[in-house]
Amino acid sequence: MTSITSHEREMLRAAYGPLRQLANVVAPRGVAADDLVHDAFVKLLERGIADVRDPHAFLRRIVVNLAISEHRRSGAQQRAMARHGIDSIATSAIYPSDLSELQHLTPRARALVLFVDIDGAPIKEAAKETSRGGNSQTTSAAST
Repeated sequence: MTSITSHEREMLRAAYGPLRQLANVVAPRGVAADDLVHDAFVKLLERGIADVRDPHAFLRRIVVNLAISEHRRSGAQQRAMARHGIDSIATSAIYPSDLSELQHLTPRARALVLFVDIDGAPIKEAAKETSRGGNSQTTSAAST
């Protein structure tokens, strides 16, 4: 693993809070927000911070993509359990919350709510942040 500069270290520290807030919003039930944030940081460090035009956008995109992947995986697991007659609701904890309605949205939709309604980002910018387009290198997020 390559070492990072003190400037990059401070950038990562500053990014942690807002990134964790995003992860808390987009994480499917049963997935810890910190796990999404950790995996995003690992992907950024594997890529190399210097090789990413906008590390903040890259990290946000990775968190949303990881949440979408977990959401897909969870859906596949629930379908498999249903095929075998197992009630997936009974096997997972449900915690009541004022924000429970957000769980009915996809991770991408929850991210849009966070970016537009909480962060005050313009809708066009938020849509670009959460778009499913782009390649595996998330070049569209890096160019924002």
